[in-house]
Amino acid sequence: IYPYMGQATNSVTNGLLLRADLHLLFDLGLVRLNSDLTVTISPRLYNTEYHHYDGKIINLPANQHHYPSLFALKERSKLFND
Repeated sequence: IYPYMGQATNSVTNGLLLRADLHLLFDLGLVRLNSDLTVTISPRLYNTEYHHYDGKIINLPANQHHYPSLFALKERSKLFND
């Protein structure tokens, strides 16, 4: 979620398992993961194959301690390009 900056960011809660294309869109701020763990896509992607992800909830790990950090997601969402 936060770019890798050494040991401080090397945590399972700072990671999302994404396909390469979705990872790139996330890095570009065109895909956001909200605090309710639903996906929002940028309006720039509405007429693409990515539109069906909008509003979907992500699959979560069985162990709740491995869920993505809600704080990190909130901070990262500031980079969203809507």
